[in-house]
Amino acid sequence: MTNAVRERDRSPTLRPLPVAEAVTQAFRHLERGENEVALQLLEKAVKQAPHVPVIRYLLGAAQSRQKLHALAVSNLEKAVRAEEANLDYLVALGEAMMAERPRDAIVKLTCAVDRGTKLPQAYSQLASLLIDSNKPDEALRICDLGLSLCGDDPAILGNRGQALSDLARYPEAVEYLVKADALRPADITTTINLAGVLLKMGRLRESRSLLERACALDPASAPAHYNLGVALLMAGNYREGFREYEHRWGIQQLVGKRRKFPKPLWDGSELAGRRVLLHAEQGIGDTIQFVRYAEFVRKRAGRVILLAPAPVARLLSWLPDCEIAALDRPLPDFEVHCPLLSLPCLAGTDRDTIPPPAQFTIPVEMNRKWSAKLGEKKGIRVGLVWAGSSVHRNDRNRSFACSLFTPLSDTPNVEWFSLQVGPPAVQLATSGLHDKVRDLAPDLTDYAETAAAISQFDLVITADTSVAHLAASLSTPTWMLVPFAPDWRWLLDRDDSPWYPGMRLFRQPVVGDWDSVMQSVAAALRNLTNPGAPAIHSAAPQTDLARWSNAANLDPAWNQRARLAADFIPAGAHVLDLGCGRMALEGFLPPGCRYTPCDVVRRDERTLLCNFNEQPIPQAAGVTHVTALGVLEYIHDWRGFLRQLRALCLPVVFSYCPTDFTAHLDRKALGWINHLSLQELSDGFAEAGFHLQSSSRPDSNQALLRITPAETKLPVSRRVLVMSYNNVGNFGDRLGFHTINSLLPAGAEVHHGHFQPWNVPPGDFDMLVLGIGNSIFHPILTDQLTELVRRIPRSVGIFGTQYRDRIDTRRMSDLIDRLTVWFARYEEDLLLYGKGRQNAIHLGDWLIGAFPMTQWKRDETLHVGREVWNNLPLDRTIQEIQQFRTVVSERLHPLLCALTSAERVAYQEQREDASGKDSGRFRSLLIDVFGRTFPESGIFEVQRDAVAAYRARSMRVMSGMPELFNQLLGITR
Repeated sequence: MTNAVRERDRSPTLRPLPVAEAVTQAFRHLERGENEVALQLLEKAVKQAPHVPVIRYLLGAAQSRQKLHALAVSNLEKAVRAEEANLDYLVALGEAMMAERPRDAIVKLTCAVDRGTKLPQAYSQLASLLIDSNKPDEALRICDLGLSLCGDDPAILGNRGQALSDLARYPEAVEYLVKADALRPADITTTINLAGVLLKMGRLRESRSLLERACALDPASAPAHYNLGVALLMAGNYREGFREYEHRWGIQQLVGKRRKFPKPLWDGSELAGRRVLLHAEQGIGDTIQFVRYAEFVRKRAGRVILLAPAPVARLLSWLPDCEIAALDRPLPDFEVHCPLLSLPCLAGTDRDTIPPPAQFTIPVEMNRKWSAKLGEKKGIRVGLVWAGSSVHRNDRNRSFACSLFTPLSDTPNVEWFSLQVGPPAVQLATSGLHDKVRDLAPDLTDYAETAAAISQFDLVITADTSVAHLAASLSTPTWMLVPFAPDWRWLLDRDDSPWYPGMRLFRQPVVGDWDSVMQSVAAALRNLTNPGAPAIHSAAPQTDLARWSNAANLDPAWNQRARLAADFIPAGAHVLDLGCGRMALEGFLPPGCRYTPCDVVRRDERTLLCNFNEQPIPQAAGVTHVTALGVLEYIHDWRGFLRQLRALCLPVVFSYCPTDFTAHLDRKALGWINHLSLQELSDGFAEAGFHLQSSSRPDSNQALLRITPAETKLPVSRRVLVMSYNNVGNFGDRLGFHTINSLLPAGAEVHHGHFQPWNVPPGDFDMLVLGIGNSIFHPILTDQLTELVRRIPRSVGIFGTQYRDRIDTRRMSDLIDRLTVWFARYEEDLLLYGKGRQNAIHLGDWLIGAFPMTQWKRDETLHVGREVWNNLPLDRTIQEIQQFRTVVSERLHPLLCALTSAERVAYQEQREDASGKDSGRFRSLLIDVFGRTFPESGIFEVQRDAVAAYRARSMRVMSGMPELFNQLLGITR
C-alpha cells in the first residue's frame, strides 16, 4: 500500500497518508464511534486500493453504522469473496443485511455459526432474527451454542431470555434477562424485555416499575414508552395507556406499517365538516374492535372515510354513514387522516367511556342466504375457531389444535360448525371431528360472509382471533379461550371484557393448560344445553362436586376479589375462608392474620372439608371473621346458610353476583343455583339477623359486602350522601374515602355515590357531602349536579378545581351559592370562586393530615408514575413513599405525602383531558404550601417548616368538621 490518501491534520494544510496508515486511523475512529471521519478516510482508501479486503470490510462496517445498508452489503460481499475463510467478514455481512434483507442475513450468520465463529454478535444477532421470524426454538439452540463458545455475553443471555419468553417459559426467561440486565444495566432493551416477561406473568407493578425506569433513562425511547403503554392498558388504565401507546410507531414490528399521506394527521380538534380518512394499521381484529370510534369522529362534525383492507371492506360497508375506500383504488378526497388505534387516545377513553362495539347491519338477503344454507335448526348452533394467523408473534400461545374441542362434541342438542379459515382449517379433516362439525370454510370468502353466518348461531367458541371481535360485535354470545399471558385488551383476573359486554373469557390457569380450559367450557356448555337442569329456586340439596373439584374452574379472576375482600379484614384477625378455592385471600390478608381454609374438596392439608349444601358450617377455634367469596350463588337453601352464619356471631365478608348486575350473563349456564337481586339479598341479611356494614364493587358483576350481627348496629338517625369519583385505583381518592368516613357522625347512615358514571342511591338524604378532597371540573359540573345540591337540604363541599379555563363559571358560582359550607382546597380556588362568599373556607389539601411528619431513611430517588401502588394498603403505601430522600411524582398525593418526609422533590404535571393542558393542581398545591410554584421536572428542596405549618393549619380546620356535621344533621352529643 504505497499509495497515499490525504487527511486534514490540526493545521489548515492537507498531509499525505499511506493507505495502511489511513486504514489504521480509520479503524481507531470506528472504535471511538467517529463513523463519519472513518468513512471519509475509507472511501478515499478504497479508491487507491480497491482490491484490499480489509478496506472493503472496514468501509462496509462504517457504512452499516451510518445505515447505508446497500453500500455496506456491496463492500462486505467483496471482502467475503476475497477472503472466504475470514468469519469476521461473514458476520459483518450478515449484520449489514439484517435491516433490509433479513432472510439473507439468517443464511450468512448461520453459515458463520456453523463454521464455529467466536464472535458473540453472530449468535446474538442470528437469535434475534430467528425470534423475529417466530422461531424461538431455533433461537434458543443458537443462544445455547453461543454461550458455550463465547461465555456469558449479555446480548446472547438477553436473546435467550426472549426466546424462552416466546416459548412461554417465563420463570426461566426472567432468570436470563436478569443476568443480562445486571451485566449491561445501561442497556434499556434488556430492561424492556424483562418488563415484558413480568407482564406476561401478571406481575404488573414490577413490570411498570422497570418500564418507568427505562423511560427515565431514555425519555426518547419509543419501545420503553410503548411497552409502558401496554402495561397500563393491561391494568385497565386506558387514558394514560393509550397516550403512551402512541409511541408504537417507533418499535421495530410496526415501523414499516405506518401509512403516509400527503394530508395532516388529525389531532382531535373540531372538524367542521372536513372529511377524515380512518385507516387500519394492524390486524383485522384491531380493525373490528376500534372501528367503533368512527362515531366519535362523526360527532365532531366530521365525514368519515374508512380505508378498508379487502377482507373486511364489505363488512365495514354495513356501518352507518361511512364511505369505504379500497386499498387498490385511488383515494377519495380528504382533509385529515388518523389511524384507528389513535382514536381511543384522542377520545380520552377510560373504563367508563368505552364506546359500544360497532353495529354491523347485515343485509336481509345475506341473512336469508345463510338461513337457507344452514337449513333447519336442530339444536343450539355453535361456531368454532381454534387458530389465528400463524405470523402473529404470540400465535403459538393463543392458538391450539382443533382436536382440543373433542370433549365438547358429545354435548347433546348442539349443532357444530367450523368458522376456521386458512391453513389451520385442514385440521378438521384429521381431528376425528369431521363427521360432527360442519365445515363452512369454503363459503367464508370474507368477513361479511363470516358475519352473516355468525348471525345464525347461538354461540361462538373461539381462540383469541378476529372472529372473537366480530362475533362479540354482532352481540352473539362469545366464549373466548385466553392464554395464560393474554393480550392487553383482555386485562387480568376477570371473565368478562369492558370492550364486549356479551363476551365470556375462559383463561388458562397455568401456561399451556388448554385441557383445563376446555373442561370449564364443556361444563358451561352442559349447563347451557341441559333442559333438565335444576329450576331456579330448586331446593335439592346437591352440590356440583365436579365443578368444585376441577381446579380449572378456580377462576384467576377471584384474585382481584380476594385482594379487595382483604380490605374488610383487620390486622390480627383469624379468618375462616368458606369456599377457599385457590386460597387467594391468604396472600392479601393484613399483618398478623391467621388463615383457615374450608371447602368441599381438600385444597391443602389445612383444609376443613364441608359440603355447604349438606353439612353445617364447621367450627374452628379462635376464628374472629368469616369470608364467603363466590359461594352463595351455589347454595340451594341460601336462607338457611345465612342463619348458620348468624349463629357464629361473627362479622362476615360476602361476595355475590346479584341479578341487578348480571342481566347480560346466563346465570344457569354458570351453575348458579339462586338468583337474588340486591334488595332480596339485603332482606335476607336482615331476616337472618345481620346488619350490612359496608360494601364495594370488585368488578361489574359482583358486590362485596361486610355484614355484622345485628346487635352491633347503631341506631340510624340521619342519611348522608357522599359524592366522589369512587376511583378506588387512585391513592388520593382512597385516602379521601377513609378520611370523610372518619369525620362523619357515628350514627349516620352513609351512602356513597359518584359522578362518572352518574350514580346516586335512591331515597332522600339529610345531608350531602360533595367531594372528598378531590376536584370539580368541566365534565362533572352539570345542571344535574346543581339540582342534586338544591334537592338535599344541607350540603358541604370539600373540593378544589382544575382545568380552570374550561370551567363554566356561571355553573360553578351557582353550585357554591347553594352549598351550606364550601371547604376550598386551595387559596387559588378561594380567590377565583369564593370572593365575598360567607360560606367559603380555605381548608387546604386535607389529606396531608394522613401523613405524619417524619424523616427519609433511604438515600435514593423514588419515581412515582401516573398510578401509585394499588395492591398495598394505604398505610404501607405511605410508609413506602416516606422512605426516600428524593421523590419525583406524576401524581399529586404521593407528592403531598413526600413533602412530609423527603429532602428533595419534583413533579410532572397531569395532563389528563383531551386538550393536553396542565390540570393546575401542582401549581395550586405548591403556592398553598410554599407561597410560590416551581418549574416542572426540576428538583427543589423541601422547606419543612412551611410543610409543618400547612399541615397544622389544615388539621385545625378539619378538627371542627365533626362538630359541624353534627350541627347540620341536628345530632347532639
